[in-house]
Amino acid sequence: MFKVSPVVTKDRAHSILSKPPGPLRRRRAIEVVNVVYMPGYLFAVELINKSGRLSHGYLFADSLEGYMAFTRSLKALPNEQSVSQDLWILSADQALETARQQYKRLLMELNLKQRENKQIQSMTLQYRILYPYWIGYFRRKGKWDFDCIDAVSGEKQGVQIKGILQKVLLLQHKLKK
Repeated sequence: MFKVSPVVTKDRAHSILSKPPGPLRRRRAIEVVNVVYMPGYLFAVELINKSGRLSHGYLFADSLEGYMAFTRSLKALPNEQSVSQDLWILSADQALETARQQYKRLLMELNLKQRENKQIQSMTLQYRILYPYWIGYFRRKGKWDFDCIDAVSGEKQGVQIKGILQKVLLLQHKLKK
C-alpha cells in the first residue's frame, strides 16, 4: 500500500478553504484544518482513438463507493503505519467496474463535444493507495460543517467527495472505539 504525500501545505490549504464560496458570500472562519487520507485504488488507463493512437493516464477510485477521479503525478511513499482493512469496503474489482462505468459515461460526453472516438483499451490495478484531502472545519448557524480540497492539486471538492470523506471520518471514528 502507498500513501500519497500532500503537495499543498497546511497554510495554503487554510487560505484556499477560507475563501468565500461565492461572489456575494463572506469569508469562512476556518477553525481547524486537518489532512484526511481516503483509501482507494490507483488504476492505469489506456485509451485508443479511431486512428489507433494510444494515450495513457491514471484514475483513482475510492474504496467506499468507487467514485472515480483523475490523478496527475503522484509522490507515493510506502505506508509504514497500519491501516484498518475495514476502510476498504469495495474490492479492487468492484471499484474498477464502478470507475469503468463512470469513465465510459465521461468519455461518451467528451467524444461528442470533441468529435473524437476514444475508447477504453485497458484499465489495470497499479496500487492500493491512501489519497490526501485537506478538510477545513467551520461553524455554520451554530453547527459544525466542513469544506475540503484535494491535497495534491489544491482544487476545491464538491458534494460527492465531501460525502465520501464524511463516511471515511465516521469509519475512522468507529474503528477508534
